[in-house]
Amino acid sequence: MKSDIRKRLAKNKIHADFLLIWRPGSVCFGIFLAVFLCNVLGFFNGFENRTFDLRTQIWRHNKQLSEKIVLVLVDEVSLAAMEPLTGRWPWRRDVHAGLIEFLSVCGARAVVFDVLFPERSSSFSYGFAEPDLKLQSATKEAGNVIHACQLVQDEIYSVTDSKVKIGATCTANSISSYHGDLSWFQNDYDTIYWPYGQLAKVSAGVGVTTFAPDKDGAYRRAELLFKFQNAVFPGLSILPLDSRNEGIGFTGGKKGLTIFLDAAKYNVPLDNNLKYIVNPYGKYNAFSYSGVYLSAMRLQQGQVENLPVGPSEFKDKIVFIGASAAGVEDLKMTCLGQLEPGVVLHASILGNLLDNDYIRYLNPYLNWSFTFLAIAAITATLWFLKSLYKQIMLSFGVLCGVIIFNVALFRFNTLSSLAPALFGIFASYLVSFSWISFGDRKEKRKIKTVLGQYVSPVVLSTVLKGHKDAFISAEVGQRQNLTLLFSDIRGFTAITENCPVEDVVLSLNRYLETMVDVIFYHNGTLDKFIGDAVMAFWGAPVQDPEHALKAVLSAIAMQKALIAYNKQQKDTDLPVFETGIGIHTDEMILGNIGSQKKLDYTVIGDGVNLTSRLEGLTKFYGVPVLLSESTYQFMRKRVCCRLVDFVKVKGKDRCTRIYTPLGRSEEVGAAEIQLAQVTHDAFDCYQSSHFGQAIGYYEKILKNYPFDTLSRIFIDRCKHYQVNHPEGDWGGAYSFYHK
Repeated sequence: MKSDIRKRLAKNKIHADFLLIWRPGSVCFGIFLAVFLCNVLGFFNGFENRTFDLRTQIWRHNKQLSEKIVLVLVDEVSLAAMEPLTGRWPWRRDVHAGLIEFLSVCGARAVVFDVLFPERSSSFSYGFAEPDLKLQSATKEAGNVIHACQLVQDEIYSVTDSKVKIGATCTANSISSYHGDLSWFQNDYDTIYWPYGQLAKVSAGVGVTTFAPDKDGAYRRAELLFKFQNAVFPGLSILPLDSRNEGIGFTGGKKGLTIFLDAAKYNVPLDNNLKYIVNPYGKYNAFSYSGVYLSAMRLQQGQVENLPVGPSEFKDKIVFIGASAAGVEDLKMTCLGQLEPGVVLHASILGNLLDNDYIRYLNPYLNWSFTFLAIAAITATLWFLKSLYKQIMLSFGVLCGVIIFNVALFRFNTLSSLAPALFGIFASYLVSFSWISFGDRKEKRKIKTVLGQYVSPVVLSTVLKGHKDAFISAEVGQRQNLTLLFSDIRGFTAITENCPVEDVVLSLNRYLETMVDVIFYHNGTLDKFIGDAVMAFWGAPVQDPEHALKAVLSAIAMQKALIAYNKQQKDTDLPVFETGIGIHTDEMILGNIGSQKKLDYTVIGDGVNLTSRLEGLTKFYGVPVLLSESTYQFMRKRVCCRLVDFVKVKGKDRCTRIYTPLGRSEEVGAAEIQLAQVTHDAFDCYQSSHFGQAIGYYEKILKNYPFDTLSRIFIDRCKHYQVNHPEGDWGGAYSFYHK
């Protein structure tokens, strides 16, 4: 039987451990899978872009663009200052020719126009081609001027549209210097706005300015190379690197883009959409177009001093020319959270290439490993920590840790996906909290249903508040040190034979109600009624280190309550009861025993049998309560007890001392203390085979307590042993061969 019990406990423990891990594990893996799928489907893209912006604003708002790059901007001041000379925007092209000549004299390394010149001036109101000729001439003489073109995909024009598509097809000579594999390009543009023919031919290069925003309107990503009619065009930001006009070679794919320029190699990382993530700069060197133009005019007039912008500002610099005025409509929202001229984006890309200042993605396996760890940490926190304060603090700590980790990584230009981790954290917290809350309510209803009939409302409230695990785990059985009480009415069968059934049932119900109230008052757990017997235990479902003391105090209180009960019975001519109570402390098996149709929250084990035997011996010794030695050892300093005997009950091999309680140590009088001491001395003499001295002690007790059954038993036993001395290693043990 013991072997079967052990096997069942082991099996139940495995089942309990599985349940303990399965629920949080299911939440963890389920949330992780859901987050992964949502990320693949792009649900987090918008939020991820916002977190990217915040990280950029933290680390890049004071980042300085390379000193090799200078911007000349058509700003509001330039439009106002130059209107008397050049008219409204767009200006005559000879104005730009003068700027090119000035920058050439200054020794600029390259001049890059982020301004389109797709049509001849004759199509404007000027009526002459001379401005075009001057721009062409200046571009040709400088030899380092890069002009812009624009690619458009699936653009549809109405009949009244004033724009004209110029250069919808390009000659092979325009793109012959760019070569590479074209299979990985995603966008295939069908329309190009090319600089008017002569200007394109004399340019050092023509770069594409096309820049597509994300869905929220912010510009974060760019194409560096563009496919058009089975050929590749470089972005405007790449061409300044091709100072020798040797052409651009490239290889590309999902792992990134490699560009070959001037015998140099640039390994450029790309995102999942094969686009380059612009690493922006919060600060850059910029000059007003009007200031630079004024310096050019004064220099032409021979004035070399007091120039608004000195020629040294452009020496060996790459000069980008673009517009920042609102009226020019080239302002774009960047991830730094502000409107910037479109030319700044091109300059930023070039700055990234020059300084190897790329944003690189964290290894996806590491990224998802960190996400899974964050989800697992939150799930474990909620499932395995019972303190709400600890749950909140640790969850907040995990959240802050994930954010700080991702922000810190960006300091080193390493981009990790923050949105999946954040959504995973919030989802796991919400799902775990909801599951636990729903489970708690379900478990509390179950506990109220099952446990409410066993314990007092106070204990039940304590279980529901914070100690329900002690009961829930008991469902699969556990070993626990408990104190068991067994109470029975003596001669109840004779009472039922001699009294009307109605009186017996009424009396028994009153008696049981009285005893249960006492047990509940002392935080005991009612196990069951066995006919007229009451079985209760202490130490579960709420663990209590003083379970033995409370059981003994409950037994004393039950005897006092019985006196009051019998008085009431006599007053109503109903039968009175005499009871015996046995108490034993031992390790027992606690659990919900039975079938799914009928469960009892009860204890099983050898201790139950011993407790029942002790109750049966109360009548023999003439005492109302008997305690085992294990119970006595737990509360001997708190309760005054009288040693009764050293016995071996039926069915047991081990002997135990048994005691009867006289009352709380602080409440008993001198007479009770003397009775306990004299009885102890008498039993020592008895156990040492000094039977004559033992008789003397017990006779002394009878003088004060003439009806003491225990003393009479031992006087008779000592007299018997004086004649028939016990043989062998006796030790004072007395064996019972009946219940």
